[in-house]
Amino acid sequence: MVNEDRVKQLYKLAIAGNDISEYSIVLNEGITDEDNSYFSALLLKKYINKVVGIDLPICFGTPAGERGIYINQIDLFSEEGQEYGLEGLTYSVTDGDLLICGTLRGTMYAVYEIIENYLGVRFFADRETFVYKQRRVDIPEGTSVAIDPKITFRVARQSYGSSGAYEHYLANKLNGDYIGGCDTLRFGTLSGPIYSNAHSMYEYWKMGNGTYPENTE
Repeated sequence: MVNEDRVKQLYKLAIAGNDISEYSIVLNEGITDEDNSYFSALLLKKYINKVVGIDLPICFGTPAGERGIYINQIDLFSEEGQEYGLEGLTYSVTDGDLLICGTLRGTMYAVYEIIENYLGVRFFADRETFVYKQRRVDIPEGTSVAIDPKITFRVARQSYGSSGAYEHYLANKLNGDYIGGCDTLRFGTLSGPIYSNAHSMYEYWKMGNGTYPENTE
């Protein structure tokens, strides 16, 4: 759906030469609103609408039309999932479709990569964002990106962050922070607080394993 009232920052967004209005965002069957890939789909939908003025539908299993942006959440404990880890990601364009893959936070980080690299959005501090004005952007056929973060914990701190800062933290992959007033465990976006006390050990376990200790047998 085209929002004619919006002032576009990006006049035309395409994938492999196909206008973004031809696409829908496609999630795995069985994904719920508690899954990180669902949160990733909401992010992508939000910023495409904000920047381009196109409101894409979110579908499960199959696209609404011929073309899809597929967000594939892989089981972390599968053989393929172990290769990705908690935050590894890939995205590629094949036959005009965009495929995004990850296990937990990887799909979210891939979407933020696309939002920044192609939509021109920058996340500076708290709720402050900047969007570059662009005429046309095409994510070309044959695009293939793979990122495997080498640092497990980023930003461990004693104090709470601002409740309005969650998107800044997520966009900048600060996975070791706790945001006061936000449900950080939902969607697998963050893994909870990292403090300088005995309670921190439980949170470190969750960050390193993507689950609770009793579920690792």
